[in-house]
Amino acid sequence: MEGNSLMEMFPQHAALTQVLIAGSNSLQFPVENLRRGFPGARYADRFSVLVPFCLDYVKWDVVFNGEHPAHAPDIIFPLEDGKFQAALIADGNLLDSYAAWRILHDWNVKESSKLLELIKQLRLLYLQYQRKLVEKVEDPRVQFEIQTLSSMHGLEMCLIMVADKPSEVKFAVPLFQVDYDLGTVRLQEVIHLQVIYKIGQSWNFSVPQLKLFTPHRVKELFDVDDLKLPAWHDRMCIKEYLPSLIDRCKRQVQEAYTSAALRKTFIESLSVLFGHPIEADTIYGRKVSVLTSSATFIFLVHFGLGVQFPREQPTLTFQSCLHFDNNGKPVMRLYKEYPWSPRWETSEMVQRIFDFIAEESASFKSYCNDVLQNR
Repeated sequence: MEGNSLMEMFPQHAALTQVLIAGSNSLQFPVENLRRGFPGARYADRFSVLVPFCLDYVKWDVVFNGEHPAHAPDIIFPLEDGKFQAALIADGNLLDSYAAWRILHDWNVKESSKLLELIKQLRLLYLQYQRKLVEKVEDPRVQFEIQTLSSMHGLEMCLIMVADKPSEVKFAVPLFQVDYDLGTVRLQEVIHLQVIYKIGQSWNFSVPQLKLFTPHRVKELFDVDDLKLPAWHDRMCIKEYLPSLIDRCKRQVQEAYTSAALRKTFIESLSVLFGHPIEADTIYGRKVSVLTSSATFIFLVHFGLGVQFPREQPTLTFQSCLHFDNNGKPVMRLYKEYPWSPRWETSEMVQRIFDFIAEESASFKSYCNDVLQNR
């Protein structure tokens, strides 16, 4: 939700919502569907919050009272979690439930952290609620996984029930924290393994669905799609599977970090022949743009550097500063093939690209002129 949208809210409600969106400790709580309780209301007083859970989100509605803005909000849970509210006062949750109720009881609309505290506390209760649902599943594999993983910090699990489909149990298993200093940014994000078991007699010995999850910032450094997961052997369990996966994953993350350092060195080396870049990604080294020319023909070159650089050569996109298509957009052309070797020194990589651009500039200018003639 954009800041301008929050201006439609009562000022103290907007402040509460801004703190919620900012989140804390790597937990983000996106907000959407800001709306008024009834047509003609002065302030928007309700919205939906996406609560991170088990590598996905659950959507809850936060409803303030526009007529009495100092009152604590109501939190409305979806129909499929209808039993969750009753579980909030179950015996096993009394202490944690009390903390949530206490926030509501002592509500002060001027304390901007209160809504975030409330949602985080309810999220904790929801984790406990879902775990109890999973513990009741009569499946020996699931029961064994719970027993062997019970002490794992950060483990989340849930029961997924969809009409006309087998029930599923999903585990979100934290593997390790990526902790790297990228200069202006320090990455401290956790990579997770998602494990999904289908429940039912016919699925007793089936291989679970496995998928790696990385936070958005880590994806700029490390592409999990490039990692081949180890084989899951017959009658294997998660705890047995993790060591080889973590070892393989850590090696690839280290390679990706090395690649990021090489990309940044490459970007810095471009200035020797191209001058100072027009724009550059100085954190991950994924892209850089330079301005160049051939006689009176001026154009930009955008470099796209993948996470497997230098094994994977950069893409080059030429963009004319003088030619525009029917939609008023600059004429551009993508190049993926040109002289390249990952074994070259950085200086030679830059020199070869410089030579290629010089040789290709006339052809690109001709291409731009053809686009204009065919408009």
